[in-house]
This record gives sequence, structure tokens and C-alpha cells, in this order.
Amino acid sequence: MTKAKKKLIIVLTSVVSALALLAGSFALILVYGLGINEKRAVIIVPGLFASALYDADSGASIWDPFEDIEVDFNDFLGHRGIDLEAVGELIFNEVILDEIPHLLANGGKGDGESIFNKFLEITDDGESVYNVQPVPFTSEKRTRFGFMNAQKNMWEAMNETYGDMYEVTVFNYDFRMDNYENALLLQKFIEDNGYDEVILVSHSNGGLVVADYLAVSQENRDKVQMYLSYDAPYFGASMALTTLENINDMPHVVTDLLAGYPALSGLSSVVETIFNEQVLPLLNMYVVYQLLPTYDLFQTPAYYYEWTENNVLVAEEQSPYIIQYDENGKRTEVLFDSNEELYAFYCSRPWAHVDNDVTKPLRAGMKNWLESCERQFVITDSGERVHSTTLVDTTYFCGIGYSTDATVVYRKDGDDWECSSGWESDLGDGTVLLYSGSAGCTDVSKIVIVHRAGHFDVAQSYTDFTQADTERIIASKTDTKHRLLKKWIDLTK
Repeated sequence: MTKAKKKLIIVLTSVVSALALLAGSFALILVYGLGINEKRAVIIVPGLFASALYDADSGASIWDPFEDIEVDFNDFLGHRGIDLEAVGELIFNEVILDEIPHLLANGGKGDGESIFNKFLEITDDGESVYNVQPVPFTSEKRTRFGFMNAQKNMWEAMNETYGDMYEVTVFNYDFRMDNYENALLLQKFIEDNGYDEVILVSHSNGGLVVADYLAVSQENRDKVQMYLSYDAPYFGASMALTTLENINDMPHVVTDLLAGYPALSGLSSVVETIFNEQVLPLLNMYVVYQLLPTYDLFQTPAYYYEWTENNVLVAEEQSPYIIQYDENGKRTEVLFDSNEELYAFYCSRPWAHVDNDVTKPLRAGMKNWLESCERQFVITDSGERVHSTTLVDTTYFCGIGYSTDATVVYRKDGDDWECSSGWESDLGDGTVLLYSGSAGCTDVSKIVIVHRAGHFDVAQSYTDFTQADTERIIASKTDTKHRLLKKWIDLTK
């Protein structure tokens, strides 16, 4: 072999080695720099009553028993409120008709065979009587998208846009139980699936589950690329209090509805018994009390501010949260000095106790109420108490333009107090006030105002109300690494 050939071979070998080294380095950059070996997910966490549940022993769906029917949440509760005609049609579904004899049995006390009993029966200790489990997203049934496809609209849109980079999934959970326990299950869900990086998306009570998850550990927070929160009642909702105070009026709402359906007239006479014996155990749900207004609701600066259309915070006259009128009409403004003081007031009310009897023990959800309020917060190294959602890249989507309870009024009636909503603010979605849905945040850049959007519009009607802003926010927060990763995925399809 001539010297020239040897030299050429050496040069070629060097070039090949350099190219191999370069390719290896490029592969390492892709694997470790861009993280193409990491597992990513967009996890949608539904709101209260929006997760589908089933009886793990029989396999029967017990919340959303219409799993064999293709129904949509928006067909029954949309932008204009409840569609009574659609609800009426569902009442006459054979699933409901088959349940009626079980509900009417024993003079309205039921026979325990109803699928609704399995959902409703909760002990005084807040435990489910039956083996109830959330429907996993791996299920082939439509209930994997939650109650009546509640999350399907959002999932389909997000999967279409982000499905090539992320697993888009729905985390159904048993909303009857403690939000903290569900937060730990969310942590386990993320760990068991091996997700290295997640985008968390929540609606309503799902935000409380996420807030508890974020507060558990820095390790949890480190996995969160960003968090998109839709109308979460972080500091509670006045509606939760007024509902509890007027819970005994609910049978009349049902009888009024049944009055329009002669075929169901037989139910009216036993509705109160059915309600007291079979429905009221739902008051043992933890989450009912974890939605109560907290002291932080009254302390956030936004509580005394008006949010204008130009996204400017303007000072407003201070308004008390609770107002009492005695027998003579004398008005008293009730201002609490701490969560402990507010808790003492709640504990003085009948609904806080088993059987609505103040002489009996506190309900399970009230026993640890103070603790549940604090679980959303983290004490930093400097000793500052901060809301857990502020420790990750969070955007708060808040619907406004609907009259939303902002104060609660009590009027003395004999030995008791009658309760109703008082002053209403249009800085809310009809259920959650802006300053609760934004965890008291006053940083305009982190809040997306959704004008004329009701509580369910922002999530269940995602494509109509929040998709454009959501995709804009995600695009603005996607870093160079993810843009390069997206291009790499597109090239390798």
C-alpha cells in the first residue's frame, strides 16, 4: 500500500470517527438536553361531581349510570343554565325507571339495592360504605372522560394539539373523599406512570386537589412544567355555606321539578323521606366542608378591589363577609380575626355536626377543617406563608360577569338564624369569585379574565371559551428546548 493510500485511509478514519463522535454527542444532546427519553403528560383534574365512579365489586357505574348512552354534559348544563327538557328526557331513561322501586322501598328508606345508594352511602366518619372507585382513563367506556363526558371537549382539543409530545389523560378521583387523600393519589398516579414532566390542568374542586399535591413536596413541584387553573375555589365559595344552611329546602326543589311529570307524581309524597334517609348521608363528604369560605378569602387584597375591563385594580369600599340582623332589624357586621375564629362560628352551626344536631360530634370534614385550609400553603425557608400554586408556573383562568355570592346574610328567626346570600359581585362566574379563583393573586400577567363565562363554561365548553387563550399561554411559556423537541418529533413522524 502506498503512502498516499495510507494517508487517505487515516484521513477517512479520522473523519468517520469525528462524525461518529458528533452523532453521539448530538444523540446525547437529544436524549439529555432535549429530554426525548422523558415521559410527559397533560393531566386534566375534573371538578366536583365531574369524575365518574363505579362499584369495584360489581363493575357497575354508580355516578353517571348512563355509561351505555352517548350523552354530553353540555346537553344538560350549558351557558344558559340547566336544560330542564333534556333533564326530563333523562329522567324517563330505563336506568332511572329501574331505580325507582329501590328508592321507594320501605316508605322511602330504600332497600339498599339502588346503584345510587352505593354512591350516596357514606358513614359519619366520612368513609364510603361500598367499594367505590374512580373510572381509570385506561377504561374503554366513555366514563373515562368523567361524568357525562364532562372532560371530553377539553381532552379532545388538547390531545389534538399536544398529543404528539404529551400523553393527555384525565385523572378521575373520588370527589366525596378528602382532597388531600386525592392529592396523594395524584402523586401516586404520576409516579406509577413514570411521568418526568407534567402540565396540570384543573377545573373547580380539582384545583384544590392540585394545590394540595403541589404543597406536599418540592419533588412534586419540580415535575410541573406549568399549571393551568380554571375557576378553582382556593379560598372557598359562599355558595357552599348558603347551601349547607338551607339544605333542608332541597326536597322542595325536587318536588317542584317532579310536579311537571305526572308519571312521577308517586315520588313526591316520599321525596322528603328519600332525601333524609338516602341523600343526606352525602353531607358526610369531606369535600363539602373543604369548599367553605376561609379566612384567606376575606384577607386577600383583591377582596376589596374592583377588576375593570382594562385589567386595572381599583380600590373599593370594604364589605364584611357575614352580616346579621336581629329581631329588631339591627345590622351587625361580622368580621373575623383568624381562621380559628371563623372555624368556631362554623362549628356553632347545626350542619357542622352529625345528623345536623349541635349536641352530636362534628362531621369528619369539619374535624380537620383548619388543617385542610393550611394544606394548600407552604412555609418558605424565609418563613413566608405562600399559596402552593405560586411556587410553580401557574395561570389562573377566571370567568366573570355572573352575579356571584360575596356576602352571607343571617336574620334572627326565633332561636335560630335564617341564612341567605346578600351582596353579589359580578367579579365571579356565578359560583367562584375572582379573588378565590386566583388564590388572591394580583399579578395581572398570571390571570386570564374570561368575560361572560359561567363556572362550567371555562372547562366543559373549553373550545368555545378558553381554548384560544390556553394555547396562547402555553405557546408563550414553551421554552427553546420544547420547541426543538417539537420539531424533532415532527421530523421523525
